[in-house]
Amino acid sequence: MSLLARLLVLVLLTALPPLALQVWREADADREHRAGLAATARDLTLRATVEQERMIDGARQLLGAIVSLRSVRARDVGPCSVSLRQIAAEFSAYAVISAASVPDGEVFCSSGRPGNRVADRYWYRSALERGGFTVGEQVESRETGRRVLHFSRPAVGLNGEVTAILDAALDLDQMAATLQQAPLPPGAALLVADRKGNVLAALPDRALVGRPLPEGLAPLLKDDAPGMAEAHWAGALRITGHQPANRAPAEGIFVAVGIDRDAALTEARRRARVALLGSGLAALAALGLALWFAVRFIRRPVARLTAAAARWEAGDLSARAGLADPSELGRLATACDAMAAAGQAREAELRRGIARSEAAEARFRALFDAAPIAVMLVDPKTLVLVAFNDLACETLGFGREEFARLRLPDIDVVHPEAAFRLLAAPRLPGRGTLETRFRTREGTLRDMLVTFEQVELGGQRLLYAASIDVTERRAAEARERLLLREVDHRARNALAVVRALVQLSPRDQPPAESARNLDGRIAAMARAHALLAAERWQGASLDGLLAQELEAYVGAESAARLQISGPPVLLRAEIAQPLSLVLHELATNAAKYGALSREAGWLRVDWAFRGNGGLQLRWSERGGPALEGAPPRRGFGSKLVERVTRAQLHGTVAFDWGVDGLEVLLDIPLNAPRGTARMPEPATAEG
Repeated sequence: MSLLARLLVLVLLTALPPLALQVWREADADREHRAGLAATARDLTLRATVEQERMIDGARQLLGAIVSLRSVRARDVGPCSVSLRQIAAEFSAYAVISAASVPDGEVFCSSGRPGNRVADRYWYRSALERGGFTVGEQVESRETGRRVLHFSRPAVGLNGEVTAILDAALDLDQMAATLQQAPLPPGAALLVADRKGNVLAALPDRALVGRPLPEGLAPLLKDDAPGMAEAHWAGALRITGHQPANRAPAEGIFVAVGIDRDAALTEARRRARVALLGSGLAALAALGLALWFAVRFIRRPVARLTAAAARWEAGDLSARAGLADPSELGRLATACDAMAAAGQAREAELRRGIARSEAAEARFRALFDAAPIAVMLVDPKTLVLVAFNDLACETLGFGREEFARLRLPDIDVVHPEAAFRLLAAPRLPGRGTLETRFRTREGTLRDMLVTFEQVELGGQRLLYAASIDVTERRAAEARERLLLREVDHRARNALAVVRALVQLSPRDQPPAESARNLDGRIAAMARAHALLAAERWQGASLDGLLAQELEAYVGAESAARLQISGPPVLLRAEIAQPLSLVLHELATNAAKYGALSREAGWLRVDWAFRGNGGLQLRWSERGGPALEGAPPRRGFGSKLVERVTRAQLHGTVAFDWGVDGLEVLLDIPLNAPRGTARMPEPATAEG
């Protein structure tokens, strides 16, 4: 951390405690405001609860007075209804006051219209079950059609049995009017609901009346005790005091009073922001003053001294701090300037010596890097690659940093480490050459011709290694040897086949015809030989072989008289030569006796691969002379086709002498074993 930064941190540490104290005070003030809002909400809730308690007590007293009426106890309908109408006129807050019989629930006496049945109402059943005063739920009066809240209690006869249920239905519109007479503080909201959460009255948002409790207040309905909570209702997040519906003093009525938290705290928070802003500005002013002092009296002198030191570190000993300040920083700068002057003098002498050494090293490096072969210098003790030129890296595919981490045994896969140490043992000056294999970065192996020689550089004995990549040369030599063996093998096979053809030629043929036939067969083998030689004996294509054999017979009309189709097939040399002989015999037969002997004749050759890796070739002739079946005597040509297919191609052949023309089906295994040519059984006639 810089000195200036440390000074600023010191000022910040000084200013932060007062600022933190101010923040704590404002936070504490915010908590006090919240507590005050909670107290206000609690007081307002208590006041609203007391008002509801007063309303419930009024209903309880009213029903207590009604139960003592003789007409009610005697169930005298006429006088009873008159009395209740008079009471309802005095207590206008109640929409209906009535009495219902037990157990059928028929209203026999009412300030409105008697005759309704109320046995299904909650207030009726609850008063009957509890045997005492009950606060009901918000319902729509069956007599008036208005929203009411029922208060009920049982009437007990002289024998102690319940004879009737008395009911006073409070008009909820009157209830809301009563609540409005006690205005709420700004930002406050009041809500009164029955035990099921139906809103009976709400201020100031009267749109909530008649609806279920807002979602924010619904969880508070079933609380066991009064309390405080923050809940969102009436359009704001409110600090809410609530009185549960299942607790006295207003049992059966839920009361909630909430104060808008954000609106109530706005002014207090504004004052807090102003106070914090003032404290922050004071801290910034102190920080600015400290910054000016630090820059003026500390940072600038230190910066000049640091800049001079940086130049010294970079090698410029002529730099000076130049501070005339009598302070501690000034005295330190003067001492550093004197030290730099002494170092400058020593550096000048050192540079002169280095220049002489660098000139010699530059001459060696130029010769080393410009070498047209891969060159390496190896430490004979550790076998680490001390130096190497770029060509050595390129030959083996390494980067310079990667190559510098290797040892000679890491790249040589032929010689053990002990062999290199023996090669580098102290001996008379001389050189040695050996062939080895180096591993490239990708893991491939390269044949190398390496010349080793011991040299001494800078007083250190090193092993000089010059390497030539002979991989391509060795591969070319191997290919030539292989090709020569293949040519020799094929030539011997061809001569054996020619000899067999001569020996097997029919003895009863005229010499001139026998010579022509033999010449044609040898020419077919020569054409296959030329096709294989053009591909360096790697193989010959089947369609190329067919084109050569049939070109002499179809000529310019090949498109009309010859149809060839099938997938690309590259035939091995041991298959191509005998197959050319088979195709020659078939083409010769077609030209003499078959489809190609007529101008209208045509030939189709197609082939396809078999599932077992073999090849099936179909030779079909059409448009030639009509056939009457297989010839009575098999000629030399057909026998030759069968024997070549069986003996050399290791396949099968089938002849179909149909009326439309000859069809030949050849099945040839493409992976047949290699072997020498053989041609058994001499023939007696030409087919």
